[in-house]
Amino acid sequence: MGEVEVYLTARELIGTPWRHQGRKRGLGVDCIGVPIYVLNQLGIKKDLPVTYPRSPDGTMKQKIESVCQPINLQPSALLVFEISTVSAHCGIVSSYMDGWGLIHAWDLVGEVVEHRLTSNWLRKVVGCYALPGVNYGN
Repeated sequence: MGEVEVYLTARELIGTPWRHQGRKRGLGVDCIGVPIYVLNQLGIKKDLPVTYPRSPDGTMKQKIESVCQPINLQPSALLVFEISTVSAHCGIVSSYMDGWGLIHAWDLVGEVVEHRLTSNWLRKVVGCYALPGVNYGN
């Protein structure tokens, strides 16, 4: 599976409400639900960490590293972000408006969104990973 299919599939979730441990397009998805949805839709059967506490415990990066390999920043990579000093959020890099974007289920906005991957977001990145089963163009 190629990298373009990853972020195009993730875009199908835009507008889906944010919901902790949600896994249903249109009904509710959380941040890890975005790459889980993508892998399921693309027929890639790999386990990503599916459960975690509502209050971040800082283990997201460690759980993702158990199934994903580090990769350079590029479209369709899975980014892990540090929020309030713990790894607590993730999203998929997209090709967006002649630059890089970010597709993620953002609780502060209340839904899955896509926007520019700004320097403010890049400063919070603590890991960049290849989704299993995806061919990246490096």
